[in-house]
Amino acid sequence: MTAPSGTDSYFSHDIQIPSLHWRFLGLGPLSSGIKERGIPQIQFFRQLALKLNNNRSPGSAFVHAGELNLYASLQKTLRYLIDGVAHAPASSLLINAAKTGGYDPAGEGFRTTARRFVELFPPAPVLQGSANADRWLADSLNSPLRTHQLLREMLLLRLAAANPAIESFRELVDDRALAASSHYTSIIHALDHSLKEGPILAEKGCTLLEALMAAITASPDSLAGQVAYLREQWQGVLPPELLHEVEISLDILQEEQRERGGGPGPAPVLEFRRAGHPSGDSSAPSGAGALFHGFDYPAYEQFSQDADWMSNVVLMAKMVYVW
Repeated sequence: MTAPSGTDSYFSHDIQIPSLHWRFLGLGPLSSGIKERGIPQIQFFRQLALKLNNNRSPGSAFVHAGELNLYASLQKTLRYLIDGVAHAPASSLLINAAKTGGYDPAGEGFRTTARRFVELFPPAPVLQGSANADRWLADSLNSPLRTHQLLREMLLLRLAAANPAIESFRELVDDRALAASSHYTSIIHALDHSLKEGPILAEKGCTLLEALMAAITASPDSLAGQVAYLREQWQGVLPPELLHEVEISLDILQEEQRERGGGPGPAPVLEFRRAGHPSGDSSAPSGAGALFHGFDYPAYEQFSQDADWMSNVVLMAKMVYVW
């Protein structure tokens, strides 16, 4: 799905993923396989959830793929409020807010923080190996749009780190190392202070900062509640394709958490793999079958033999009443 205007993502798959986790969990080949083969993004989150859960100690919170997917929709919605509703890129809203607080993008304090942010939370091109981190950062600091993007993602990271609804995968948004080694906290305080003064969003009569915080305030312990709140409050403003994506994300989580009833043992999970390739398609790019185990294909063809009697079959369909 093409991202609506104002929802361009800095991060791969729309969520914050630290470089440490990207390398440790081996997410590079997984992400490349998803994009190259046109596999729905929910498959990335299923594999990410599996990897996170496999590295948890017993008794730790369980990560649900549906919640990771829903969190991605939340991030895209918040980006749209910043870029599409507040028109922050065109008005240089975040850049001016940072300057008001004493952090001009040309200053060493901001540059040091941006460098550390890119190191700990690299953008998608750097994570995927298509861009050099130093070159990407140098280009960004000379581009108002890229500088805005860095400030936006720092602000969203701080909001995420303070969001109690994502406790199960909090390690993905842990900003303590960034705060301890840069001016990140001061920059966020500068943004908070300036954005509390305005501008006022005409659609709701509130500031951008109030709009960004409203969902957490309304439903602090439920990610689904936060996304549903944003959908309800901004339904007349959000693009139809983003609303559709939000609806699908809510449906996926609801289906994932649906009560299936009692009974002995877990419900059997149907497996649909490519015929003759129990570990995936051997003709796929190297390593792809091992990554997805064939589950990137929802089903496979399994035609019966064209026996002689088939061409002479007469099939009659009748409807009868049963009392």
